[in-house]
Amino acid sequence: MNYYRTLRKLWPYANQVFKNKDRLNRVIHESTATTSKVDLFKKISRELMLALGLVMDYSKGNYRGVKKKDIILIVAGFLYLLNPADIIPDFVLFFGFFDDLSVLTYIVKKLDKELEKYDVWKNSRE
Repeated sequence: MNYYRTLRKLWPYANQVFKNKDRLNRVIHESTATTSKVDLFKKISRELMLALGLVMDYSKGNYRGVKKKDIILIVAGFLYLLNPADIIPDFVLFFGFFDDLSVLTYIVKKLDKELEKYDVWKNSRE
């Protein structure tokens, strides 16, 4: 599976969602709810929470130490998660979230350095 190509298809929609704060907040809320309910996501839950925090802080103008295309990539990944009709439909119990997990793991690994920089920044403010 070419994750980047899959996510690029969601790019225009992710950009629209990012520009609309209400829609972005809904995507963040629904993504948090979904990933916290499904055990598969627990292995990368810290990174997912960092990614969601990064998107929120970037959208509020609090943090600018990342490229906008990386933010849109994260939003596209969470839109993929929330799409029930992706490669393996989510209603296929247990297996339906494997493709979602693999897409989000790809994003977390691709943005590892950016997420760590954000984590350092976030912890320095507390």
